[in-house]
Amino acid sequence: MDYKMMIVRSGLQIANRLKAFVGPDLLDERPFGITIQDCVQVVLEDDLTAGQIQEKIKFKDCMEIICSEAQKQAVQMVSENIARINTDPEKGSKEEEDAFDGVRINAESYIL
Repeated sequence: MDYKMMIVRSGLQIANRLKAFVGPDLLDERPFGITIQDCVQVVLEDDLTAGQIQEKIKFKDCMEIICSEAQKQAVQMVSENIARINTDPEKGSKEEEDAFDGVRINAESYIL
């Protein structure tokens, strides 16, 4: 069999979820880490350290990651194709909804 591209990921794979929650307990149970892919919203518990995020989590093709300001830089370093990193979910969501006047499309590709 021929492949153009093959990606091998180790550890737990969390994919195609509307909402995923990640805390230190989940990371402690996964020595090879976690890859979170194609999720609409990922919520990181406040007690996750930046070091734990950098060492054990990868984010790919997620819509929004909610984290603390202290976690933001670590999240940026381990993320690929993330629409938004949100450190203030209450403020950001309301402001965006008030300012937005259009149609939202969440898609990897869209053809008219």
